[in-house]
Amino acid sequence: TVPRSTNPFHGLYLPLVRRTTLLLQFTWACLSFSSYGISTWISKMFSSAGIDDFYGVSILFAASQIPGNFVSLLSLDFVGRTAFAMMAMGASAACLGAAAWSSHVSSVAGLVASSCAFQAASVGAWNAVAVATPEIFSTDVRAGGGGACS
Repeated sequence: TVPRSTNPFHGLYLPLVRRTTLLLQFTWACLSFSSYGISTWISKMFSSAGIDDFYGVSILFAASQIPGNFVSLLSLDFVGRTAFAMMAMGASAACLGAAAWSSHVSSVAGLVASSCAFQAASVGAWNAVAVATPEIFSTDVRAGGGGACS
Protein backbone atom coordinates (compact mmCIF):
# COMPACT_ATOMS: atom_id res chain seq x y z
CA THR A 1 0.00 0.00 0.00
CA VAL A 2 0.93 3.61 -0.44
CA PRO A 3 1.86 5.68 2.65
CA ARG A 4 -1.00 7.89 3.85
CA SER A 5 -1.00 11.59 3.11
CA THR A 6 -3.54 14.39 3.23
CA ASN A 7 -2.85 15.12 -0.42
CA PRO A 8 -4.70 12.54 -2.60
CA PHE A 9 -2.17 13.00 -5.42
CA HIS A 10 0.92 12.50 -3.27
CA GLY A 11 0.91 8.72 -3.41
CA LEU A 12 0.38 8.53 -7.18
CA TYR A 13 3.97 9.28 -8.10
CA LEU A 14 5.77 7.29 -5.43
CA PRO A 15 7.96 4.56 -6.91
CA LEU A 16 5.43 1.86 -5.99
CA VAL A 17 2.66 3.16 -8.30
CA ARG A 18 4.40 5.72 -10.52
CA ARG A 19 4.54 3.43 -13.56
CA THR A 20 0.86 2.53 -13.24
CA THR A 21 -0.14 6.18 -12.88
CA LEU A 22 1.90 7.31 -15.88
CA LEU A 23 0.67 4.45 -18.11
CA LEU A 24 -2.95 5.14 -17.21
CA GLN A 25 -2.50 8.87 -17.83
CA PHE A 26 -0.98 8.05 -21.22
CA THR A 27 -3.90 5.72 -22.03
CA TRP A 28 -6.47 8.36 -21.08
CA ALA A 29 -4.62 10.99 -23.15
CA CYS A 30 -4.51 8.71 -26.21
CA LEU A 31 -8.21 7.88 -25.89
CA SER A 32 -9.05 11.56 -25.54
CA PHE A 33 -6.96 12.53 -28.52
CA SER A 34 -8.38 9.82 -30.76
CA SER A 35 -12.05 10.02 -29.92
CA TYR A 36 -12.39 13.78 -29.48
CA GLY A 37 -10.01 14.46 -32.35
CA ILE A 38 -11.95 12.26 -34.75
CA SER A 39 -15.29 13.53 -33.47
CA THR A 40 -14.32 17.09 -34.30
CA TRP A 41 -12.66 16.15 -37.59
CA ILE A 42 -15.41 13.83 -38.82
CA SER A 43 -17.49 16.66 -40.27
CA LYS A 44 -14.56 17.65 -42.50
CA MET A 45 -14.10 14.04 -43.59
CA PHE A 46 -17.77 13.67 -44.45
CA SER A 47 -17.95 16.94 -46.36
CA SER A 48 -14.78 16.17 -48.33
CA ALA A 49 -16.28 12.78 -49.24
CA GLY A 50 -19.23 14.60 -50.81
CA ILE A 51 -21.87 13.59 -48.29
CA ASP A 52 -24.88 15.86 -48.76
CA ASP A 53 -26.90 14.81 -45.72
CA PHE A 54 -24.32 15.80 -43.15
CA TYR A 55 -26.78 15.99 -40.24
CA GLY A 56 -28.21 12.55 -40.90
CA VAL A 57 -24.75 10.99 -41.03
CA SER A 58 -23.72 12.89 -37.89
CA ILE A 59 -26.75 11.51 -36.04
CA LEU A 60 -25.84 8.02 -37.28
CA PHE A 61 -22.25 8.59 -36.11
CA ALA A 62 -23.44 9.67 -32.66
CA ALA A 63 -26.01 6.86 -32.42
CA SER A 64 -23.32 4.29 -33.07
CA GLN A 65 -22.25 4.80 -29.46
CA ILE A 66 -25.30 2.81 -28.37
CA PRO A 67 -24.05 -0.58 -29.63
CA GLY A 68 -20.61 0.18 -28.18
CA ASN A 69 -22.15 0.84 -24.78
CA PHE A 70 -24.30 -2.29 -25.01
CA VAL A 71 -21.40 -4.56 -26.00
CA SER A 72 -19.14 -3.15 -23.30
CA LEU A 73 -21.91 -3.54 -20.71
CA LEU A 74 -22.26 -7.21 -21.54
CA SER A 75 -18.57 -7.98 -22.07
CA LEU A 76 -16.57 -6.19 -19.37
CA ASP A 77 -17.19 -8.76 -16.63
CA PHE A 78 -16.74 -11.78 -18.88
CA VAL A 79 -13.72 -10.72 -20.92
CA GLY A 80 -12.02 -8.60 -18.29
CA ARG A 81 -11.40 -4.87 -18.22
CA THR A 82 -7.85 -4.86 -19.54
CA ALA A 83 -8.47 -7.43 -22.28
CA PHE A 84 -11.63 -5.66 -23.41
CA ALA A 85 -9.89 -2.28 -23.42
CA MET A 86 -7.08 -3.66 -25.57
CA MET A 87 -9.55 -5.31 -27.97
CA ALA A 88 -11.63 -2.14 -28.22
CA MET A 89 -8.56 0.05 -28.82
CA GLY A 90 -7.32 -2.38 -31.46
CA ALA A 91 -10.73 -2.37 -33.12
CA SER A 92 -10.75 1.45 -33.01
CA ALA A 93 -7.38 1.58 -34.74
CA ALA A 94 -8.51 -0.93 -37.37
CA CYS A 95 -11.66 1.10 -38.00
CA LEU A 96 -9.61 4.27 -38.46
CA GLY A 97 -7.42 2.41 -40.94
CA ALA A 98 -10.54 1.30 -42.78
CA ALA A 99 -11.85 4.89 -42.77
CA ALA A 100 -8.57 6.14 -44.23
CA TRP A 101 -8.66 3.44 -46.90
CA SER A 102 -12.32 4.19 -47.68
CA SER A 103 -11.52 7.86 -48.03
CA HIS A 104 -8.61 7.03 -50.32
CA VAL A 105 -10.72 4.86 -52.64
CA SER A 106 -13.67 7.29 -52.45
CA SER A 107 -16.07 4.84 -50.84
CA VAL A 108 -18.68 6.94 -49.03
CA ALA A 109 -20.46 3.91 -47.57
CA GLY A 110 -17.17 2.49 -46.34
CA LEU A 111 -16.22 5.81 -44.76
CA VAL A 112 -19.54 6.12 -42.93
CA ALA A 113 -19.56 2.46 -41.82
CA SER A 114 -15.95 2.47 -40.61
CA SER A 115 -16.44 5.82 -38.82
CA CYS A 116 -19.51 4.48 -37.03
CA ALA A 117 -17.66 1.28 -36.13
CA PHE A 118 -14.80 3.42 -34.77
CA GLN A 119 -17.25 5.34 -32.61
CA ALA A 120 -18.74 2.12 -31.22
CA ALA A 121 -15.32 0.60 -30.50
CA SER A 122 -14.02 3.83 -29.02
CA VAL A 123 -16.88 4.15 -26.56
CA GLY A 124 -16.25 0.55 -25.54
CA ALA A 125 -12.62 1.41 -24.84
CA TRP A 126 -13.70 4.45 -22.83
CA ASN A 127 -16.04 2.31 -20.73
CA ALA A 128 -13.37 -0.31 -20.06
CA VAL A 129 -10.74 2.22 -19.04
CA ALA A 130 -13.20 4.20 -16.92
CA VAL A 131 -14.20 1.06 -15.03
CA ALA A 132 -10.65 -0.28 -14.68
CA THR A 133 -8.96 2.94 -13.53
CA PRO A 134 -10.38 3.12 -9.99
CA GLU A 135 -9.96 -0.63 -9.55
CA ILE A 136 -6.24 -0.46 -10.33
CA PHE A 137 -5.37 2.01 -7.57
CA SER A 138 -5.41 1.12 -3.89
CA THR A 139 -8.15 2.62 -1.76
CA ASP A 140 -6.02 5.39 -0.25
CA VAL A 141 -5.16 6.90 -3.67
CA ARG A 142 -8.18 5.78 -5.68
CA ALA A 143 -9.94 9.14 -5.89
CA GLY A 144 -6.73 11.00 -6.69
CA GLY A 145 -5.75 8.36 -9.24
CA GLY A 146 -9.05 8.55 -11.06
CA GLY A 147 -8.91 12.32 -11.08
CA ALA A 148 -5.29 12.51 -12.21
CA CYS A 149 -5.91 10.14 -15.09
CA SER A 150 -9.16 11.55 -16.35
